[in-house]
Amino acid sequence: GSSNRFNCEGLQWLQGGLHGRRLPVHVFGRAAAIVLQGSELVPQGSYSDWTHPYEQCGVILLASAAGTGVQIKAVEALACGRAIVARKGAMRGLPENDGAWVEVSDPGEMVVQAIRLCSFAAPREELGARARQYYERHLNSDRINAKLKQLYAELGS
Repeated sequence: GSSNRFNCEGLQWLQGGLHGRRLPVHVFGRAAAIVLQGSELVPQGSYSDWTHPYEQCGVILLASAAGTGVQIKAVEALACGRAIVARKGAMRGLPENDGAWVEVSDPGEMVVQAIRLCSFAAPREELGARARQYYERHLNSDRINAKLKQLYAELGS
């Protein structure tokens, strides 16, 4: 993500739950520049293909809860069918969660859920599949455009 103040706050929040835990958390994009040497956060830097971070990671942690509007990284993670652990408020602006991600209130809980999902393939894959189904049901642009065309056709008749 970018190195805006909301992402920086989210990384600091997450780091509070990582102390002493063996969970390498890869940070992609410009936000990687703020990662301190020796922390549990692993800077990955920039990438050219938007899918790269999601292909590299089986579990996506969304720690940034502040800001306005829908976070594009939330939509991207759902579209890529990744298991998501989201801080309360990180999935703002999206239709209600129907089991497509795990929502947590504190960084320690986020780390526990991430370790569980990294350790066991079945729940990670199941959550990823539910994320992709959620995306198809609520956010797929082709499906949304088709519904809009249908509504306009009905209005015009």
